[in-house]
Amino acid sequence: MTSSVTQHTITKPEKQQHHRIVSIDALRGLIMIFMALDHANMILSNGSSGEFWGGPLPRFTGLDAFWVRYVTHLCAPGFFFLMGVGMVYFSHSRKEKGWSDKQIQAVFLRRGFFIIIIHFALSFLFAVPEMIQGQWGIVFNVLFILGLSMIVGGWLLSYPIPVLASLVFISFLIPELLLKGPMVYGQSINPVLQMITVPGPMGGSMVYYTFLSWFGLTLAGLIFGRYMRYDNKKTIHKLPLVSIITLGLFLALRLGNGFGNLRPMEEKGWMAFLQLTKYPPSMTFALLMMSVNLALLYALESLPASWFPFFHPLLIFGRNPLFFYIVHHFVYIIMMFAGFNSLTLPKMLPMWLLGVIICYPLCRRFETFKRGKEPGSVWKML
Repeated sequence: MTSSVTQHTITKPEKQQHHRIVSIDALRGLIMIFMALDHANMILSNGSSGEFWGGPLPRFTGLDAFWVRYVTHLCAPGFFFLMGVGMVYFSHSRKEKGWSDKQIQAVFLRRGFFIIIIHFALSFLFAVPEMIQGQWGIVFNVLFILGLSMIVGGWLLSYPIPVLASLVFISFLIPELLLKGPMVYGQSINPVLQMITVPGPMGGSMVYYTFLSWFGLTLAGLIFGRYMRYDNKKTIHKLPLVSIITLGLFLALRLGNGFGNLRPMEEKGWMAFLQLTKYPPSMTFALLMMSVNLALLYALESLPASWFPFFHPLLIFGRNPLFFYIVHHFVYIIMMFAGFNSLTLPKMLPMWLLGVIICYPLCRRFETFKRGKEPGSVWKML
């Protein structure tokens, strides 16, 4: 039986050693650093964001501001995709230890709820200044949907690949049909429907991340993880081709300027061509960002093993993503209260790097601390 990436049935998994895939950890760590750039830009420099399916698009003061925001678009698609890959490897490692499907699903249920609790704790904490002024509202952000995607994805791990692939397409098709049809940006709708697929203002709160399309990227990660586990080398070898095909699909849909874009280009020029809808992720957004993420994964996988000690910070961040997510927010908020706010981009960038440097020893110590805890410890979830 061949192990091509287009194969639908995987019945004979390749025997592999029980260790983390270094390139996956490194890519996740790189994504975390890009994410820190985005948050440093927002907290310290009042950076632009908000590439919604409706309403005004963000305006950038220059090319530097555009690209600082743009490179960080890789983060969220990478988060959801790599989470799906990791779920597959965790599941198979536990099955080889005799765990049942219900035990594995219970772990994803607990961890998913834990991530959601962290989301609400941080959202309420960061909303305290507004609450003091009598304004109530929270932001529904990436952690909320990551946790929800982990819970639901845990129940779909064993589904056939054609079913998962169909669900990926449906998860992007529904917003495409719904948001181009009866929905009007900013209108009052059912909160459950809004959190499933309609980002935008919700009373005094703001919904950035919705379930459907982002969950589709988690499902794509489940598919990729199963092929990786079946034949790691052949799957990695095909990544350049998959990346090129994905890029080609992006170009076809973007040049068509209709289906797959959620909102058509309103202006001419390369910047308008690249300004894609992120909330929710359009097909064009997901295709372009995943094309780059897959190319980065191939590049990291192709590096000689002797190079990885130089990328140790990436591995530390990639193995402790939730802890890094929490800590880096506080690092940049402390900087803001220390007077480093409303910075120009040239002044913000060194502060971003300083924040990443500060997080490295903290994450390294936390990893050592976490390693000594029991498998069921709450610390293992961070």
